[in-house]
Amino acid sequence: MDSQLPDVGARIDYASHRGTVRFVGPVEGTNGPWLGVEWDDPQRGRHSGSKDGRQYFTCTIPNSASFIRPNASPIRLGCSFLEALTSKYVEAPLETSINERVVLGSSNGAIAVEAVGMDKVRSKLARLERLREVSLDTENVARADSPGQIRRRCPNLKGVDLSRSLVPSWAELARIIEELPLLETLSLNFNRLQLPAPDDLGTAFAHVRDLRLNGTLTTWDDMLRLLPSFPELLRLELGLNDIPALSPDLPRHITMMATKLSDINLQENRLQHWQNTMEGISPFKRLERLILSENKIDGIPPPPAPGSQLQHIKHLALASNNICAWADIDALSSWFPNLQTLNINSNPHRHVMSGTSARPLVIARVATLSSLNASAISPGERRDSELFYLSFIAKSSAGSEEARAQEHPRYRELCERYGRPAERREVAPDTLKSRLIETHFFELTHSSSPAPDFSLSTPPRFTLRLLPSMSLRVLRLKVLKTLKLSPQAKLQMWLALERGTAREFAEMDVVELGDKPVEWWGADANSKIVYRVQ
Repeated sequence: MDSQLPDVGARIDYASHRGTVRFVGPVEGTNGPWLGVEWDDPQRGRHSGSKDGRQYFTCTIPNSASFIRPNASPIRLGCSFLEALTSKYVEAPLETSINERVVLGSSNGAIAVEAVGMDKVRSKLARLERLREVSLDTENVARADSPGQIRRRCPNLKGVDLSRSLVPSWAELARIIEELPLLETLSLNFNRLQLPAPDDLGTAFAHVRDLRLNGTLTTWDDMLRLLPSFPELLRLELGLNDIPALSPDLPRHITMMATKLSDINLQENRLQHWQNTMEGISPFKRLERLILSENKIDGIPPPPAPGSQLQHIKHLALASNNICAWADIDALSSWFPNLQTLNINSNPHRHVMSGTSARPLVIARVATLSSLNASAISPGERRDSELFYLSFIAKSSAGSEEARAQEHPRYRELCERYGRPAERREVAPDTLKSRLIETHFFELTHSSSPAPDFSLSTPPRFTLRLLPSMSLRVLRLKVLKTLKLSPQAKLQMWLALERGTAREFAEMDVVELGDKPVEWWGADANSKIVYRVQ
């Protein structure tokens, strides 16, 4: 490190660990200066800025700080935007005769592959004026260059990733971004940026449409302060920020500036109270997609008044929360009358009906859905699900018609469409039992595909009862769950087809035809499916 001590607020890289300098000076009982550093990774910290009972500085996260000597090696204070860009895209040796090994960033250094022809790739990337997108993630960018230099060298950039950088503040960041007049996508994940003074950012972010602030400890109030500087913002990511609640009231000027937002991602925060969360996002009148997965939401009460509905929301993700009551699912239709897609995986509501799939009940309770948990809902599956729901109501609700309608908001609507459960039984058996088909599954272990003489005479490995309208993609997940395997496991399936005295095995292609129902493949009662886990 340079002999000059860094300022308080500066960002440093020490042995690939980034942190913010919170204190510069002597520590009682020692000689020479120290740096008090709050680390981005709290696990590296030892205290909260105190030593021997004396408080030298404070931290955003408790016990995330430690003292280090300013001459500790290697401490890096970072480089300018163009220095990092040139180092990554220009200065690497060209026309090498030895194939280069490239470490895959997503593997955290665990996977290195041999890259053939990287010299040719770099020769093209070295023409900075032609670049449209650049990633300077972990390249220790700390500051802007002299005014005009960035604009002259790379005027056509539309996407920039400055995640895990050493940029200390929004004001310094603005000095970089104002040189990129075409910028639309800006990734700032896992940074620690000091908030600006009012009106300190000017028009630097005037054209940004996609902003990613995951893991930055940005609060909801911080974001509201920043929004006026992003008048064209459409998509906002604020995941992993430990946000416990959303402020229900926006200042008037912020409400007007933020009306273009169409997507908000609040995944992996600490949001718990539904009413507060809905009040927080209600001012964004163009919002269509809301991601609330991996929070702590534990209930969805009905809207307090008809005007509380969020008509504009079409896509909602609530996976991995604490939603456990079917009344919570019913309330979704009241909150979002135009909801089209819903992800509600990994919630306790699935355990309310032991031994029965929750999917048909969710589909039937939310009439507007076209996709559930990333799997399309066919017209046939919707009909089967709604008939199943009526049968379920008839079996589980012993009260009056009025009581059934009160407990199940869609009951009267579905009775008008299909007839009451007792009336339907006189015409045709529409109970779940009558519509389910038994399907037997046989494991393939010694070859990559079943031969025509593959034996189906032995007892099946297991048997499932399926709705004929169930999509192949949903069936795949059901099989993996039965086998107690991860949803990411590789599974192949073949349906046994009898052609007179001959037998064929038709591979059920999940990739290309995963949305097709099992009846489309020809599955019916007592069908046999061969499966192979790779």
